[in-house]
Amino acid sequence: MAKERFDIHQHITTQIITAIEQGAGEFQLPWRQGGHVSRPTNISSKRAYRGVNILALWAASHACGYRSGVWGTYRQWAEAGAQVRKGEKSSYVVFYKELEFAQNDGTDPETRLFARATPVFAADRSTACTLEPVSNRSEIERIAAVEAFVAPSSA
Repeated sequence: MAKERFDIHQHITTQIITAIEQGAGEFQLPWRQGGHVSRPTNISSKRAYRGVNILALWAASHACGYRSGVWGTYRQWAEAGAQVRKGEKSSYVVFYKELEFAQNDGTDPETRLFARATPVFAADRSTACTLEPVSNRSEIERIAAVEAFVAPSSA
């Protein structure tokens, strides 16, 4: 029997639906209840994830209780000098790659997007995570953290 292919679109859709259903009847969406609500960021590129990856990583953070919004592949954590803890499960993000397909009739090649699932781990699942609960910070530290978060937005 052939092994069934992993469908990243179905995986993320199911993950988001589950997160919404678990929060049904509550005032706030599940990823807004004490979790990390800024856009998830990649440890290597320092860029925020985009599109459906934001929702997928928010849902994973909520389901697993992660407090950090920093994510990376196993290799990216190793390059950053951290180690993903043994036995940790990954979450998935989707990346699209453009592929060109030659046409049999000699016309210009056709370009298609190909979705690729990439496993990533939250900082909470690596030795890089040394987070303290926000409630343990002083008011001055909390305000400084908010100002540091808002500053790049030019708001």
